[in-house]
Amino acid sequence: LSIDIQPKHAAHSYSLSADVAKDLFEKTQDASWLIKCYLCRIESAKLSENFNKKHSAHSYSFAGNAAKELFELTQDSHWKDKALKAYQKFLEYYFKTQDKRLERLAKRISSVLTLLQSQT
Repeated sequence: LSIDIQPKHAAHSYSLSADVAKDLFEKTQDASWLIKCYLCRIESAKLSENFNKKHSAHSYSFAGNAAKELFELTQDSHWKDKALKAYQKFLEYYFKTQDKRLERLAKRISSVLTLLQSQT
C-alpha cells in the first residue's frame, strides 16, 4: 500500500487499522493498542484532508476520543493536548460546513473540550 500512489485507499486502511487496535485495547486493556489507534486515526485524518474533508473530520474526532481516553488512563498532559488539537480540527470542519448531521457530535465535542480545558 502506497500513501503517495493511493492516498484514499491508505486513509481508509488506516481507519480500519484503528478499529482493530481499539478492539484489541478493549479486549486486553493494553494502552499500547490505544496509542496505535490514535496514531492510525491521525494518519487517516491527515491523508484525507485534501480529498475527503468529512472523513478527515471524523478521523480527527475519533483520534480525539483515543487521546482523551489515554489522558484519562495516564494523566499525561501530552495526551490531553493531542485530544484538544484533534477535537479542534473536527470543530473547524463543522463550523465551516454547518453540517446538520454532525450537530450532535459537535455539541458533544464542544462539551468535552470545555471539560478537558478545565483540567490541569
